Amino acid sequence: MTDEQRIELPGTGRPIPLVVWSPTRGQAPAALVLAGHGGGGHKTDGFVTALRVRLLPRGIAVAAIDAVGHGDRASGDPQSDEVIRVISEAASYDQMTADCTAALDALLEAGEFDPNAVAYAGLSGGTLFGLPFVAADQRIRAAVLGACGYEGAPLLGAAPATFAPLLRTAATSYDRPALFLLQADDDFFPPDGGRALYDDLAASEKQLIESPGTHTEVPLSALDTAATWLGDHLTQH
Repeated sequence: MTDEQRIELPGTGRPIPLVVWSPTRGQAPAALVLAGHGGGGHKTDGFVTALRVRLLPRGIAVAAIDAVGHGDRASGDPQSDEVIRVISEAASYDQMTADCTAALDALLEAGEFDPNAVAYAGLSGGTLFGLPFVAADQRIRAAVLGACGYEGAPLLGAAPATFAPLLRTAATSYDRPALFLLQADDDFFPPDGGRALYDDLAASEKQLIESPGTHTEVPLSALDTAATWLGDHLTQH
């Protein structure tokens, strides 16, 4: 039986909406994956749900927060211009690193999760905001990243000028295992920019999975592989 908890954490300005799904209560502290949703998504969207249904049967808890300007932190349904505004502002990345850190602090302080078995998974916007966080927080043992890179399609406007240097700095300082999912026909983040980001990861162990399809066509087989990879890395301690 799955246990779901919804929590509002104190944040700068508006509270941080957090949801966590645990396999069961009353057992030994569980491994934990923090999930980052994509741009325009929210803490219970399709990617987060896909992780949840794959990880909970493995005894791994999943938690997610809404990104700045998304979900319960948005004034309404995020529009493309609002998403682009958020990812174009350097302050958004500092905010998300602080918010993810606060969420992980609160989860570990509760005593229900194993502090030595914490990972992160986020594609697209989940990598934009997640890579700076995982690079800064050594409690993250392993990370699934991807569908992202240093370059952006024209619809992203000038946003790459903000996020590319931030991603490069984070990539070159992230030193734990990484699995990177790349879409060969990505129409939001050109694949060459994704490959360059992968190459820059200073991970102790890294693996690239390249699949055919556009940005939103990440195959279920890649998510299955990601869940297995996370399970393997969270039980090796």
